[in-house]
Amino acid sequence: MVAIAILVILDIIHQRPLIDDDQGKGKKVERSRPLDIELKMMTFAYPSRLEVIVLRDFYLKVKGGSMVALVGGSGSGKSIVVWLIQRFYYPNQGKVMMGRVDLKKVNVKWLRRQIALVGQELALFTGTVRDNIAFGNLNASWAKIEEAAKEAYIHKFISSLPQGYETQIVRAGFNYPRDRNKGLQ
Repeated sequence: MVAIAILVILDIIHQRPLIDDDQGKGKKVERSRPLDIELKMMTFAYPSRLEVIVLRDFYLKVKGGSMVALVGGSGSGKSIVVWLIQRFYYPNQGKVMMGRVDLKKVNVKWLRRQIALVGQELALFTGTVRDNIAFGNLNASWAKIEEAAKEAYIHKFISSLPQGYETQIVRAGFNYPRDRNKGLQ
C-alpha cells in the first residue's frame, strides 16, 4: 500500500501544469494603444468539480486603459473572472481576448505584469482610523482623509465612533467591525 501511495504522489509531483508560466512561450501583445479585454460567452467550472458551473455564458468587455470594479456577493464568481483573465485557469467554453489576440497565445508572465489588481483581503494596521486612511501618504491633509472616507461611504460611520477618526485600531483591525474594514483599506 505504501509503495502505491508513493507512486501516486510522485506522479502528481511530476505533472506539468496546463498553464506553464516558466516556459517563456507565447506572444507579447503590441501595446501602442490600450487594448480591450473581452470575455466571450464564457463557461467555467473548476477542474475538480466539473458538475458545478461557476460561470455560464458570461460576457464582459473592459475598455483598454479603464479601471473596473467587480462587485458581488461571496461566491458570485468575481475572483474566477480575474483568474481567467490572468490565465490561472482556462474556461471550459468561450474565449478571453486582449485586443484581437486569444489570451491562450499570450506569454503568461508578460500578461500578469500588465494587470494591476486590488484584492479584497483585509489590511488594517495598528494606529488610528485616520492613520489607516492616510496610509502610504504621509502628507495627506485632513480634507483629503475626510474626502477619501466619504468616497468609501464610511465617513458617517467613523463620525459616529466616540473618538471618530482618532479611534484606535488594534491587532490588525480585530476591534473593528468586519463589514466596515473594507472601506478603510
